[in-house]
This record gives sequence, structure tokens and C-alpha cells, in this order.
Amino acid sequence: MKSLSDSWVDTLLNWFREVRHPYPWREGRSPYRVWVSEVMLQQTVAATVEERFRRWMERFPDVESLASASEEEVLRMWEGLGYYNRARNLHKSAKILADQGFPESSQGWRSLPGVGPYTAAAIGSLVLREPSPVMDANVLRFLRRFCQKGTSGEELLQSVIPRENPGEFNEALMELGQQICRPRTPLCQECPLKSLCRFFRGGETEPPPQPRKVTMKESWVLMALLQGSLLMEKTLKGRFHGLWRPPILPKRGTLPPVEEMGELFPGGFKDLRPLPPREHLYTRYRELLFPLLFFVQEAGSFQAFSQERLKELPMPTVYRRLVDETLFP
Repeated sequence: MKSLSDSWVDTLLNWFREVRHPYPWREGRSPYRVWVSEVMLQQTVAATVEERFRRWMERFPDVESLASASEEEVLRMWEGLGYYNRARNLHKSAKILADQGFPESSQGWRSLPGVGPYTAAAIGSLVLREPSPVMDANVLRFLRRFCQKGTSGEELLQSVIPRENPGEFNEALMELGQQICRPRTPLCQECPLKSLCRFFRGGETEPPPQPRKVTMKESWVLMALLQGSLLMEKTLKGRFHGLWRPPILPKRGTLPPVEEMGELFPGGFKDLRPLPPREHLYTRYRELLFPLLFFVQEAGSFQAFSQERLKELPMPTVYRRLVDETLFP
């Protein structure tokens, strides 16, 4: 006779086999495809990753093609996923893997740049069939609601994870958290495990999440044109390290900073035209951009790029949209 734990695992897996979403990384599963998808899915929703994963695999179908690419091209292909250190670590790790081969244990994966416990456990269960639970935010939320108080969720999963298909079990739990056991509006009536869930049976409610404190940053964006080309600068530090964007200046007042602009463009500028401001929300701050379009006679310390070359440069998404919509509608 099956135990209660066996029963709910079977119920979960049967539900998953009926509703599982056909994500592209679930096709032709290989260590490379699983690794790339798991890194992309860190801090990024699956719907955003789908299109970019397909595009990535068209350009970098294997670890050798990724290892041989330039960092600039890797960052360009990563656009739209944010947290660009993930792309840099993928690139660094690809060079190691192309030379040494793929690790044969999750512990071996942990030695690679940017691979933490979660990613290593996911690869270990999905590719190497290691019975290691994956504790992402969706799974932790499910456990907080499902388990009896005082029960260790991780110990529970470790005791029930199937040895024959641990990866499928992990995927099922994560998909349940994404689709059903959602943060703000859980679909409890549709949950296959509702009859065993403490949260559902007890009619419990969770306190609403505390609003995240978001700071505001305001900047002038200097969109300087030189003979049809746009002047750009490469960011050398911070979250956008290695990416290109138009020069920016902190916004401290309502009038354009012509004095500071004169220092940046000693050859002078003309036909200054303010454009509608744009807002972009990051994880912990909101940025309000005030674009200024004008013409210059000299590039100064910046580099000029034609429309075709701009398409190849890696840029933060907000600046990509600004450049494309302003200059090349």
C-alpha cells in the first residue's frame, strides 16, 4: 500500500503530465540546454525567457559556439533578460566547459562561475538524475502553505523525491507554484493537492507582501548626432558593465545642463531638442530619462556608430528602445 506521501507525489506528477507547458528547453534536453535555461530563468519569468532562449540557441547551439563568441556578442544576445553578470558568467563557464567537458555531478557544476546551489541542483536532477530538491521561490511558497507548522519543507521533499525521475518532480513543483500556488492570488480550487494543504483546509490567509521601497533616479540622456551617427559610450562598471548607451548626466533641475554638455562636446552643439521623458522600473529603483536630441561637430571622447552598427551593440533594454524609437522609427 502506498503511503500518503507517495500518493501526493503521484497526484502531483499526474497533474504535471497533463498540463506541462511545452517550454523550448524541455525539448532535446542536454546539459548545455538545461544549464543555459536555468541561468536565464534566475530572476526572470518563463514567458520572457522563451523567445530569448530560442534566439540564443539559434546563435549558440552548443557550448563551443558560445565559448568562441566575443563578450560583446554574448551581451547583445542577452538583451532583455537583465542581470548581465549572468551572461558574463555563462561566457566564462563556456570557455571552461569547452576545454574540460561537462561536470558529472552537481558538486562539479558548483565550481563554475555563477552556478549556485539552486542551479546546480536543477541541473543535477534534470540531467544527472540526482535526487536533489530544487528550492526556488515557487517551491518555497508552496511548502510554506502546504506543510504543517514545524515541518521542514526541504526534509519533506528529500524524503519523497522519486529516485527514478527527480527532475520531473522538481519541474512539477515549480510549475505548480508558477501556475496555481501563486503569490497574491493562488488558484486553490484548481490545485491537485488542495485536500492535503494546510493553507487550503484551514482557510488561512497570508499577510500581504510588504511594498518594496523603490528609489527614483533622474537622468538626462544626451543623444548627440554626428553626420548621421549616434555618439555612444561603453559602461565600465556597475550593472551595465560592458554595455553601450548614450552619454548621461544626472538631472538636477528643469533646464538642460548646457554648461556640462559644453564640456563634453568642446566642438559645440546645436539644434537642441528635448524629447518626451521615459520611465523604466528596475528591481530596486525607478529611472526617469529625459532625452535631449542635438547635433555636434566632433565626437569628443565618445564613439560614433551608424544605424547598422548600433544594431550589433549590446545595450540595456531601455536605451535600445529609446535609440530605436527616436532615431529609427
